[in-house]
Amino acid sequence: MQQINDDEIDLGEIFSALLNGWKIILIFTSFFLVGSLYYAMNGPLEKFESVAKIQLSEENSRPQFSEFGGIASLAGITLPSNSSDQLKLETRLTSRKFILGLDEKVNLFADKYLNPYQNKSVDDNFSFADLKLFVREFYRDKNGSNDAEKHQFDLKSKIEYEVVKNFRLNLRIEERDNGLLQVFFKHTSPIRSAAILNWALEEAINQIDYEKKEGARLSLNYLEGELMRIQEDLEAAIDAIQAYAIEYNIGSIKDLASSSLRADILRDELKVLRDTRLAIDFFSSLEIFTNRSISDARATYPFIGTLDFRSRLNLPADMNVWTKPSDDVFEAAQLRVSLQIEDLTALISGLEQKARNTANEAKMYGELQRNIKVQETLYEVLIKQFESQSLSAGLPGKSVEFFDPGVPPLEKIEPKRSLIVSLGLVFGLFLGSTFVLVRAALTRIIYSKRAMLGTVKKLGTLIRLSGVNSTCGRNFVNSFATVRSNFHKYQSLVSFIDPKQIICGVVSTHNEANTRLLGLVLMQAMLKFSEKVQLIDVKNLFKLDNCNETDINFLGQINSLTVERDCEVIQPHSALNSYELKLYIDKVRQDGTAVLVLFGNLENEHNELMMLSHSFDSMFFGVQVKRTTKNHLEVIDEVLSGCEKPGAMVYC
Repeated sequence: MQQINDDEIDLGEIFSALLNGWKIILIFTSFFLVGSLYYAMNGPLEKFESVAKIQLSEENSRPQFSEFGGIASLAGITLPSNSSDQLKLETRLTSRKFILGLDEKVNLFADKYLNPYQNKSVDDNFSFADLKLFVREFYRDKNGSNDAEKHQFDLKSKIEYEVVKNFRLNLRIEERDNGLLQVFFKHTSPIRSAAILNWALEEAINQIDYEKKEGARLSLNYLEGELMRIQEDLEAAIDAIQAYAIEYNIGSIKDLASSSLRADILRDELKVLRDTRLAIDFFSSLEIFTNRSISDARATYPFIGTLDFRSRLNLPADMNVWTKPSDDVFEAAQLRVSLQIEDLTALISGLEQKARNTANEAKMYGELQRNIKVQETLYEVLIKQFESQSLSAGLPGKSVEFFDPGVPPLEKIEPKRSLIVSLGLVFGLFLGSTFVLVRAALTRIIYSKRAMLGTVKKLGTLIRLSGVNSTCGRNFVNSFATVRSNFHKYQSLVSFIDPKQIICGVVSTHNEANTRLLGLVLMQAMLKFSEKVQLIDVKNLFKLDNCNETDINFLGQINSLTVERDCEVIQPHSALNSYELKLYIDKVRQDGTAVLVLFGNLENEHNELMMLSHSFDSMFFGVQVKRTTKNHLEVIDEVLSGCEKPGAMVYC
């Protein structure tokens, strides 16, 4: 059993489906083309766009008083810096306050284009927004909340909102690489477009210039006030340092240096006294003075040979004749040295404390002197800078160096009718093509000849009927005679008949006329190999004139028509079930009679064909492009899976 692959995308089949549905695509395209053309001519308002060119002044694009910035920051002064003129211009043109303020000069509220509430009449186009507004007003009046003042306030707010919104939507600003600004404004009137644009730009530039001048004056006043404050602080600092110097009797840094030098000398003397006391303790601990002990003491205490040390112990100059003094001499010497150490320690402590105090006072005094020096330097520099700047030099000039006002445009910018019509054409083609492809996907009709032939070859033998009529009428006698006279044209189908295939079924995927033709051609072809051929018209596809009524086993009451002596057509009066037809086919097979069974609709008789598929020697299916679907091929594939021999696909 072959599997019909429906997942692959066949471009040829897609193009065939589009070509087959050209009428539908043409209808969609024509509808949208006419609609877009009508909308382009009657729907959107014609709009004109005026453009003005502005070149901002470079010297005014940087902060004012920039030469004061670094110096003023050292003095604790903060000067305001100006933002870019371009940013100011864009922000101002789109600000709500500025737009509403233009009403006094250009009457924005009286403009029908910017104010949709102005003079709305019944003749105007009624939009969906108007419908919503009408419904809201109706329910508000119905609920009794129609306060006059509130209604007036709401209406004013809505008008202001619409005017501001429409003004912003129609305003556009672009910047070129050279700093040139192009300002655009759209309006239904070319004159109003240029007028509103020029008034808005002139008013914005004037406001920016005025604010710059006022800001410059305020900056100068602020700088002057800060200079006065610095001067007062400088004078206060000078008074403070003078008072401090008088209060603490600060002479100079030399006093601090002499005090420090004297303290260092006294510390050296204190060290000598402490070493002297240690030497006295060492000699008092000796039993007797020997040359060895004196040599060891001199190595540790080199000063024992001095007059000061010898006088304390009453020792002679010659150390070789030294003898140990009495204990009273040692005690007196130790006492005198201890007293000298205590006095010297107290004196050094007093000098150190005085030195610390003097150092702190000198540090404070130095800081005051430094602050005064800094204040004096800043004041001198700032005052020189301030004096060098006159009021006229400090104030900024015009913010705009070049201004080319807008003029009424000659050509409208909207609507772009050619673009609207082109989009309508493309949209119509797209929707029409989409509809055709969706329909093809749902119906599963095969539009491509290549796809049809490629699929049916997988199911069975392919027989092509080209250049001949593939249908015939209902009258059996006339159709039989027509086919017999043109029998030689159907050799491609006749040559496929196998003498061993005496039981055949015929069905078409697209119409009954094709089934009738295939049945007649096969009937005359089977006459060459069989003595008798019987055509069973199960669904009464033919009209039999002058037929005979008879009764046959398994078929019941039938109409019978014999053409020539070996060809018979029978039509059962009542619908037969698959079992009865199968029994009759088995009966005539034993008799050697060739049987050709004609069926009607392939999908409706799917179950009967499945039941009878084992009884047929061969099955013939009529297929045709644009009429046969993938569902038909799936049914054919399922039916052929039960036949003993492969079927034949007759491509008409």
